[in-house]
Amino acid sequence: MEEALVGVVLGFNVPRLIEFNDDLRVLAMTIVDRPFILDFAGAFLDAPPEFPPDVWADWETEKREIFETRRPEVRRVLDAFEEFGIFLLDVSPENIAFSD
Repeated sequence: MEEALVGVVLGFNVPRLIEFNDDLRVLAMTIVDRPFILDFAGAFLDAPPEFPPDVWADWETEKREIFETRRPEVRRVLDAFEEFGIFLLDVSPENIAFSD
């Protein structure tokens, strides 16, 4: 498998994996400054989760309310991650932070 060393996605800093331990179920990652994308624990790899349309609609409504005018920029970031095969679900202002 080819390794992609991605540190920035559309201007948002992304932490890099330093080390992991499957037995202990821990990760060591770099610290990043704003703007950043964090928390990949709820991410799906290679394919989006299969939720009913009403669940997706509720998810979209919640994200629109949370991010308000920033929602289009958040959507672009999520689309960019999806191109890597990473589908982010835990999307909040704590996990996607802007520089201002």
